[in-house]
Amino acid sequence: MIYAIIPARSESKRVKNKNFLNLKNDTLLSKTLEVALNLNFIDKIIVSSDKRLNFKYKEKVIFNKRPKSLSNDTTTTDRVLSYLINKYKIKKEDVIILLQPTSPLREPVNIKESFDLFFKKREPVYSVEMVQNNDRYFIMEHDKVKSLPFKIFLKQNGAIYIFKVVDFLKNKKIPNDFYPYVMEKIRSIDIDDYLDYITLLNIY
Repeated sequence: MIYAIIPARSESKRVKNKNFLNLKNDTLLSKTLEVALNLNFIDKIIVSSDKRLNFKYKEKVIFNKRPKSLSNDTTTTDRVLSYLINKYKIKKEDVIILLQPTSPLREPVNIKESFDLFFKKREPVYSVEMVQNNDRYFIMEHDKVKSLPFKIFLKQNGAIYIFKVVDFLKNKKIPNDFYPYVMEKIRSIDIDDYLDYITLLNIY
């Protein structure tokens, strides 16, 4: 079974109701859900939130009202995933596609290509953004500033995480090792603060 899991806690320290911000006729959450529903290879979609949701969608969508113990600022995605795996008896051989609502410009094709890469490489696949250095990135070493020798960096953009449940259960954490799926910069926008949201509204 292939599960798409969408975590959508209502509160956030930096941006109030971040996962439910408006995006024209959508919210960040509904946009993410629509994208997942466009992928036929996904068997079940679990939306986990502390907020009561009133969406009307197909049978393969499960709305999980998470407990208060998993609804505070210190709750990690790893803890939510552990809870969902246990609650819905997700098997070790199953696959999780984690989709965060704060990456609303990710398209179905990005998830499909990521999944194809996962199937080919047989290891976790996470989306990244390619960052050009252009001699603008430095480190401090022994009280001296040094330029980094790398011309290209890969930065996780938070849009797509694909991994087997068995790999998650090893440490009850999203696996550290992964193969990168590179996305366009414009598709890599991640809503972390109000400036990100303003940028999104200006381009959407």
